[in-house]
Amino acid sequence: MKKIIFILSLVILGIAAHAQTEKVTVQTKIYCSHCDECGDCKPNITKHVAELKGIEKVEMDTKKMTITVTYDAKQTNPAAIRTAISKSGYDADDVKADPTAYTALDGCCKKK
Repeated sequence: MKKIIFILSLVILGIAAHAQTEKVTVQTKIYCSHCDECGDCKPNITKHVAELKGIEKVEMDTKKMTITVTYDAKQTNPAAIRTAISKSGYDADDVKADPTAYTALDGCCKKK
């Protein structure tokens, strides 16, 4: 019985060590007051970020104007996440929004 518990412990530790989940919070400019509910705004951002391998969760905080991404550090990195956000038409920290993607945003998502 002790051997089984020992082996199971090693397996669990091995699985935990394999995944290197990290979070990055990216500052952006969210001008829309309804991005969380909007059928265009939030899905636009999450779609571009979710296309990266290793993305586990994407959360928007419209009041703080941040996007927090939980990801597997072995599969992606903060720079790639910022680029993906930029390609959705939004600034991502120091990475400016892709001009073509910004032009395609709904009017409510653009700076007034």
